Amino acid sequence: MLRAKKKKRLKPWDGKPLKKVSGVDYSAEGITDYGANHRHIMEQDMRRMGIPTYNDDGSPNFVARYNASGRKVYNIASPSEYSRGGTVRAIKKFADGGAVEDLPPTDPKKLKKGLGYVESRDNYEAVNPTSSATGRYQMLYNLIKDQEEMQGVSRDSLLRNPDLQELLMDRRINEGIGGPGLDRTATDLEEEYKGQLGDKWDFRPDEIAALAHFLGRQGTRKYLASLRDGTSFQPPGINKTPEDYLRLYNEGVNR
Repeated sequence: MLRAKKKKRLKPWDGKPLKKVSGVDYSAEGITDYGANHRHIMEQDMRRMGIPTYNDDGSPNFVARYNASGRKVYNIASPSEYSRGGTVRAIKKFADGGAVEDLPPTDPKKLKKGLGYVESRDNYEAVNPTSSATGRYQMLYNLIKDQEEMQGVSRDSLLRNPDLQELLMDRRINEGIGGPGLDRTATDLEEEYKGQLGDKWDFRPDEIAALAHFLGRQGTRKYLASLRDGTSFQPPGINKTPEDYLRLYNEGVNR
């Protein structure tokens, strides 16, 4: 007579992965830092512990961060760090024992320096005659006009307001306008395409963020897919090639 296999009971989670792997730091109580190459192991651990990897709105229940040594890690908090809704609270304690600053994959000042140069040569009053691209960063007025700070601000008024242009660009990098921020897009696309491109991957995170500003998130995805597949890619309209855009972007960064 065959006996049904007995289900293995999971031990209460102590905040550490169930499977020890190289690149994961186990030293601090309640903190688990998964190296950049071990995101899949982190997600497996979360599922086994009954912790949702993603919230209902699609946001991740883990955080991509850089620790004090500059190593990219994925972090999940101990159960006490989760709110009743299952949303992870940002925590700043790392396995190295120190409270460290949240460092984005891209340096916003560096990114803005390069984008300001390639888009307008740092001209806050630059206007694209064939689209609603406006100002130093050539953000589409049609995209940003519904932001709270833009109420009652015409395109001409925006051209005369450098501080507002900078505020909106910071938001586009961090929180995002009309979609994920450039910072998150850079992280997401690196995770998605770096392995697929192999030796063809030769991009810094800020370069991917710059391409996302130029081509949009989906346009950048199409460009990276064309590199992977060896097919041609043509930006919409009359535009620079991605290679020319990055060349000028880097000229601006290295000024």
